Amino acid sequence: MPKLYHTELEEHNGEQEYSYDLLIYAKGEEEAWEITRDYARTFYGEDDCAGYETENNVFEFMCGCIIVEIKGLYETSKDMFIEHMLFRYSINSN
Repeated sequence: MPKLYHTELEEHNGEQEYSYDLLIYAKGEEEAWEITRDYARTFYGEDDCAGYETENNVFEFMCGCIIVEIKGLYETSKDMFIEHMLFRYSINSN
């Protein structure tokens, strides 16, 4: 049965920064890293659009105009992932 991993990507696109939280199903941590790195490398498409790794877990696209960085990979559960998303993306009046 696959394990669940939470990975965080950060995209630097000009002066803008965007973050992405992804849920990865994998047999183990090594496979989860492989899936995450493949996803980051092909963030803007495959073949001619694929990025190249400039340093560990940092990928450049369009001659460095766009950078996608893997910020982390953590084993998780569905409940923990949902809790993290609720905490991160909720707005309250307090």
